[in-house]
Amino acid sequence: MMSKFSRRDISSRSNAQQERIVILPSYAEIPNSRSIAWVRNLNLRGFRGLPIDVWVVRPRSRQSLKERLRTENTSRFHLHELEYPDLFNYPGPFDFLFSTLILLLTLASRGAADLCISTDLRSGFCALILKKLRIARKWCHDDEDYAAAYYSKGVFVKLISKTLESAIIRNSDLVTSVSSTLEGLRKRQGARRTAIFPNGVYPGAITKNPYDKGNKKKLAYIGNLGEPWGVDLAIKAVSLLPRSEGYSLTIIGGGEEGTRLMQLAESLKIQEQISFLGPMDYFDARSKLATCGIGLAPYRSSSGALFGVPLKIKEYLSIGMLVVSTDVGEIRAFLKETEGGLCVREDAEQISRAIMTLCEAPDFYSKVTRAQKFVNQLYSWETIFRDQEQYILNALDMRTGQSQTHEGLVI
Repeated sequence: MMSKFSRRDISSRSNAQQERIVILPSYAEIPNSRSIAWVRNLNLRGFRGLPIDVWVVRPRSRQSLKERLRTENTSRFHLHELEYPDLFNYPGPFDFLFSTLILLLTLASRGAADLCISTDLRSGFCALILKKLRIARKWCHDDEDYAAAYYSKGVFVKLISKTLESAIIRNSDLVTSVSSTLEGLRKRQGARRTAIFPNGVYPGAITKNPYDKGNKKKLAYIGNLGEPWGVDLAIKAVSLLPRSEGYSLTIIGGGEEGTRLMQLAESLKIQEQISFLGPMDYFDARSKLATCGIGLAPYRSSSGALFGVPLKIKEYLSIGMLVVSTDVGEIRAFLKETEGGLCVREDAEQISRAIMTLCEAPDFYSKVTRAQKFVNQLYSWETIFRDQEQYILNALDMRTGQSQTHEGLVI
């Protein structure tokens, strides 16, 4: 039997009647995931003292969330990890359907939740069903990316992802987006209520001496290895750099194009200059990045970067690197504001020239210092999540159909 929900405001409840909140983070195998950062923050601070259930679904062969958090103690919330056999290619459409079914059936059997927070297509679809079944009373979708960009192959799969994402946006009670451009898209898709809370960084998590002159020509890329992320452009750009000057590229992350990218490096005869490290723990990844001088963000215009400032760019600057990026979305304006790098066209030759321009700049290290300070002061995850959580709780009593925009921490 389904539970009857009280409509009283959260502030009027006793401790015994506190809302039950369910959070469904994405398991994406990239170390700088927003939803994993949120769980890490929950482990440090909790969620305003409220009871939290965090549910994660993943293939049995993949690293557990506790391992990714580097802790056995998750006393500030209840962590539930659902494992399933490695029956399908991960990630892929059949894996998506199978894992979604597991998560949905499990959540439906666990009873009512006062608030469900979803973070990607899988969890958003589950939250949509739970809301329609009146198992979840309120629903917030934390909108960190344009999901259709993740499916670079297959018109049908891309169409399904767009349709599903649109349904998630229209039916959730609140959508919290990472940028004004993404929020604008969600409003056009029919979002009932929107708020902006940008991506952030951990200022104290492994930075480097910005005057370490040995790392200027060590380049890095962190993130998805899918086609829209343009990692092939980064590899081609390295092949155009003077080999006698010691340029190298470290690539951190996994994705569908991994094998092809390795083959590309071999065909260009630069495999000795390219290190493929695969998916890594967040802090291990930051340690690797801290040995590099320039971070690459070679997005194509078909990627989700069209809707905001990607997390990796802030990570690069926070650690103490400059950035070479393609001119997509809000990136150019952000790099101009921070003086943290250069934006160029989606072209390997343009990227290679920008890399050499930065390396030859006499004020390279002063730019690093200014950009690092700017990002670490204004984009702390702790501050962003604290404000976001409070805003979500205050929005619990909103009327259906009410439209309001909250600017969060947008600078």
